[in-house]
Formats: sequence, structure tokens, C-alpha cells
Amino acid sequence: MSKPSSESRLPRSLYARSLLFVAMGGGALLGALIVLSTLILRDAEERLLEERVGLVKVAGALLEGRIRGSLTRLSEVGRALLETGDVSAYSATLGDVANTTFTAGVMVLDRDGRPVAATGRRPDDVAASFRLAPLLAAARAHRDVVVSELERDGGTARLVALTEIPPRGGKLSPGFVAGILAPDTQDLLEPLRRLSGTAPKELDLVDAKGIVVASSNRGRLFDRADHKGVLSKAIAARAELTGRCHSCHGDRKENDGGPPPEVEVHAFAPLPTLALGLSVLEPESTALGPAMTLRWRLWIMGGALIVLFVGFTMLAVRSVVRPIRRLTRAVAAAELSGDALPPMGFGPDEVGALSRAMEQWRARVRASLTEAERSAAALEQEGLAIRRHLEALDAISALSLRHPDLDRLARDGLSRLRETVGAPSACLRIGHGARTAVACEGMTPEEANELLDRVPGARPGEELSGFAPVPGAPQAVGAALAPIRGLRVVMVARGEPAGATAPDGRLFSGSLFRQVCLCVSHVLMRDAVRERQHIQESVLRRVIQAQEDERARVARDLHDTVAQDLAALRLELERESGHTEDAERRTTLLRLEARAREMLATVRAILLDLRLSLLESMGLVAAVRNLLDRVKAEHGVGAHLMVDGEENASIPYETMVTLFRITQEALQNALQHGAPTHVFVTLTITPQAVVLSIEDDGVGFDPAALERARPGERGRGLGVHGMRERARLLGGTVALASTPGEGATITVTVPLAPPALPEGDSTP
Repeated sequence: MSKPSSESRLPRSLYARSLLFVAMGGGALLGALIVLSTLILRDAEERLLEERVGLVKVAGALLEGRIRGSLTRLSEVGRALLETGDVSAYSATLGDVANTTFTAGVMVLDRDGRPVAATGRRPDDVAASFRLAPLLAAARAHRDVVVSELERDGGTARLVALTEIPPRGGKLSPGFVAGILAPDTQDLLEPLRRLSGTAPKELDLVDAKGIVVASSNRGRLFDRADHKGVLSKAIAARAELTGRCHSCHGDRKENDGGPPPEVEVHAFAPLPTLALGLSVLEPESTALGPAMTLRWRLWIMGGALIVLFVGFTMLAVRSVVRPIRRLTRAVAAAELSGDALPPMGFGPDEVGALSRAMEQWRARVRASLTEAERSAAALEQEGLAIRRHLEALDAISALSLRHPDLDRLARDGLSRLRETVGAPSACLRIGHGARTAVACEGMTPEEANELLDRVPGARPGEELSGFAPVPGAPQAVGAALAPIRGLRVVMVARGEPAGATAPDGRLFSGSLFRQVCLCVSHVLMRDAVRERQHIQESVLRRVIQAQEDERARVARDLHDTVAQDLAALRLELERESGHTEDAERRTTLLRLEARAREMLATVRAILLDLRLSLLESMGLVAAVRNLLDRVKAEHGVGAHLMVDGEENASIPYETMVTLFRITQEALQNALQHGAPTHVFVTLTITPQAVVLSIEDDGVGFDPAALERARPGERGRGLGVHGMRERARLLGGTVALASTPGEGATITVTVPLAPPALPEGDSTP
């Protein structure tokens, strides 16, 4: 069962599809609005949070400026006090500084950290209330304001801000000054809270341990407001923080069963240099009010746009779909009745133009269908004619393969041609030199020859223009063609052959007539190839036989003359050397006798090469093996033979002689020019061919230079030229492969089967 396509799963109604696509478009629009709104709101919230952090940083800078300003004023008073040593003279001034910022008191210490003056109590009592040693060490190390951790002075918590009095005039610092803050009795953050506006905010000043040391909400004083050490780490890293948290701080804890805690916006920034941090907590509805208002406005505007979009789209779809439905019903009614489309008052709009175009299209389709039916009938008739013509062409093409003689070819070709031209009687004559073949149907041979003689002749290579009336023969048409020199094909059809003179019939009959001529040319070419093959084989046998006869005659002459004379000379020299008493003459005779013996051995070796008695008796493999043994014995070269195939395979004598002589020539060239140490001969014998490969490891040569040199030029190339001529007589090839310094390889391929004749031929 096939799966339904995506189109079949869509609603069938145009209304439903339109609404579906509108819903999809509205969904995409809503998604885009949501994404855009989210991005806008996120950007607005980030900007508001950045503003809160900036506000905290400004407030922290003001607070630190206030503390530093008071310490600077206190440092000037402390310098004067330490330089003059008059404590009473500056007591009032110290009190003024204390009343300004450090309401819990101030202290002046000398360079060693001993208290010199203080407000409220004796200096030693005030100093004993705090751990001043770490503060003094930090002030000496940083040379800046340092703030202590929250200290307990009795039941009161205190903070100490201490700094070194700046040196002046190249002198050392005279000492230190310290201001004491009392968070539980002093409202440090009220001025800052007034600076940030009238919105409800909660400001907390946190020390390095995360403890609230000052707050606009006094209920949070000395609480640990640092969750998981986040604020302490931010003060140490001088980092700023923003985020949201629930209003679960201090006295605003969530009641069981009550409303959920309100979300607050938290902004935190450390003071510029002091180990303190300022935190602002504000309700989210207040801090991010503009962003939340923007969110609701975007949602309302997006919803309104979607409603308007869907409404207008439905109206537009309805205005298009209703006329189309009317047009569809009208077309269906017209198809049932067969009449034209009725005037439905669609007007000049696109639907009206569509209705008029559809009526024109229906009229044209009806006319096209009528014309297509007539064309289909004509095409069917033409297809039948073409098929009959192709069948005739195929049958005539097979004539030259089935019939090896011209007479049968003429008879079958005439039968096919007569059927094509539609003639009651016809005749055909094929003439090639002294060979003539005549076929006739519906007339006597005498009548056929008379009609064929009346057809005008054709020049070789002249194009056939079609069948033409035969002079002096009414109701007869004829054609003549001479495809090649010496060949003439003539045909005559009699008895009103309409198929030969009509335009299509002229084309078909002309192509069939040309095909008959091609078949005749093929048969003649096949006969010529066969005759040429017989002549080539006869010449090859005579050439090889003549060569071997001449070699045998030369061998007999050498044996009867030179060999016999050398043997007699050697015996005479041997006899003379045994009867002479002159030592010098005997030495000369013995040297001549040895030379004669060598010459006799050379002549006998030549006789062995000239006469191939071993080849005739034992075959090619034995003769090549004997030749390699002689090369090894006479020249000291490693000669190896490898045979791939049956050693006793039946090989024509002419092929064995040619391969043996090529092996002799190749070995002689290698020994004479290559100076090899090893020679490898490989014989590959298959039913189709014999492949001879002679390879040596000599000095090699440049095949390109050898090919460029003319045979015999400076004695070069004669051996290779002779090998190629021998192989060419047998239809074989010789391939050379060599590189200077890397030896040479000669590959000879000689076919065992005769060259293939055209298909359908048979050897006589």
C-alpha cells in the first residue's frame, strides 16, 4: 500500500487550505513578534540593570569621597597636632571633624601607632577598644585608607577607617589618623538614598565578610547578607553584580500559606578603593517597570495585528474563491452538455478573463483532438510502411552473409525489391568484369536482358536519383548504379510500379536498391580478401621454402668444398708437423693446424645454423633450447628458456622457421652489441598465437634513435628490419623496449589462426 503524498494530506477545500496557510502565516508572524519582543525586552532590562549598577557605583563613589574627605581634613588637624604637641589647642577641631562624619570619635596616632589624641575618652582607652595593629600594617603597606572589620566596643559595633598622614616637605609621615563609624547610631546611607530618587529602595553597605554594616533598613544591620560568599568575592575581585532575587530578606520572610515572595532586582558594586561594597535592592515592578509596560504593549499590538491580518486575508480569499467556485460549476455543466460556457457575468477581472480563455482553450483542444486523430491514422500507415521497409533492409543486409554467390543474392534481392515497388514483374542484373548474375520474376530471361540493356548506364560513384522510365518500354521503370569501378547493378520493374515513382516509394525503393549494391560489394570484397589471403599464403610458403632451399644448398656447398678442404688441410698440417725435425717449423705447423681446426669448427657451426634438421625433427622448443646451449657454451653467457604452454603444440613449419630465425638474429644482435651476462627467452604458446620474448641485461639502446635511422645506415637496423619483415609475412608484429644501460626486450607475436574473413564466409 503506497503512502499518501504530501498534497493528498492537505485539505481538499480551497477555503480550508487558505485558512491553513493564513494560520501558518499568522503563527510565523506571532513567532517573529515574540522573538522580537523578547529581544527588545531583554535589551531594555539590560539597560535598566546597567543604570542600577551605575547608580550604585556613583553612590559608592560619593560615600567613599565623604569618608576620604573627612580623613583628609582629619589628617591636616592631626599633622598640626603632632608637630606642635599641643592637644588642647586642636581638641575643638577634632570634635568638629567627628561631628561631620565619624560620630563615634576620631583618633590621632604617632608614627609608632601610639594614640596621642582622641575625642570622647582617653586615647589609650579608645585604642584599647580596637585591633589597630593590622590596620597600621595595612596602612603602611598600601599608603592609603584602610577599613577594619566590624569591631565590638562593649555592646556597640564600630568600624574604623585609618590612614597615614601624607608626608610633606621631604619629611616622613608624622603619624596616623583614624575615624570611628557607629552604624547603629549613624545613618550613612540616607543622603545616598535621597540622591537615587523617591522610589522605594533598600541600600546596604557590606564589608569584606559580607556583613551589613550600614543599611537604609535598620532591621538588617549586622546581618550576613552574603549568600555563598558572592558579595565577599565580588569585593575582593572589584567586580559588579546584577540579578534577581526573592524578597526573603530581613523581616520580609515568606509566610506559610501566604502569597509568594516578591521578585526584587539586586545591583551591587564595590567602593572604588575601600574594602566595602554597596548593594541596592528594589522591587522588579519598580526597577523594570518601563520594560514590563513595553512587554504588555507589544503583546496587545501583536494580537491586534494578527486579528486584522486574519480578517483581511479571509475577505481576500473569499473574494477570489467564490468566483472560482462559480466558474468550476459552470465548466462542469458545460462538459456534461457539450455546449460553450454560458455568460455568467464575471466581468473584466482576472476570473472573467480566465473563463473566456478556458472557452477558447476548449475550442482549440477539440480542433487539436480532431487533427490528432487524422495524424495518428497517417502516422500508423507511415509506420507500417517504414517497418516493412526496415524489414526489407534487414533481410537484404543478411543476404551477403547467407549467400556466398551472386546468383542467389540477385534472386533474393530482386524478390525484396519487387515487393517494395509493387511491380507484377521485375528483373535484376549484377555485372562485375566477366562475372554476370541475372534474376527475373514475371518475365523470360530474354525479355529481362532486353529491358536491362535499355537502362542508361551509370558512372562509378554517381548518386542514385531514383527509378526513371525505361526508353522504348512503356509501363517500365529502371535504375542503374555503379558503386565501385567495374561493378554495375541494373534493375527494371514493369507493370505500373507506383511504389517506385511516388515520393516515399522513391525513397524506400532507392534505399533498398543501394542496400543490394552494398551487399554485392561486400560479397565481391569478401571474395577478393579470400583470394588475396590464398595468394599471400602461397607466396609466404614459396618465400620461406626458397630461403630454406638456398640455405640447404649453401650448406651442401660449404660441406662439400670448404669443410672438406679444411679437414684435408688440418690432416696434412698434422702429418707434416710429425715428420719435420726443425723445431721452429714444427711450432709453425702446429699453430696452423690449430687455426685450421678452429676454422673447421666455425664452418660446422655455420652448417648447423643453415640446416634446420633439429627443427624439422624435434620442433621449435627443442631447436631454441639447443641454440641457447650453444650460446652458453661458445660465449659464456647465461642463457635461459621458459615455455608457457604445450611444448609439443602443433605449429606450422613456416611459423617455426620464422620464429627460430628471429631468435637467431636477436641473440646475435645482443651478443654483438649488448655485451650481456644473461639472456632470457620466453615462448608463450596458445591456440591463437605464439609470443616470443628475448630479454637481455646488456647495455641497451635508444629505440627512438634506431627508428629514426634508415636501415643499413652505418650498419644499424638491418637485423631489426629483417625480423620485422619475417614477422610481417606471417601477419605478426615485432615490439622493441629498451633503455640505455638497462638491457633490451624484443617481443614477437605471430598468429596461429588465419586472418578472419567476413562473417558468413567459408574457406574453400
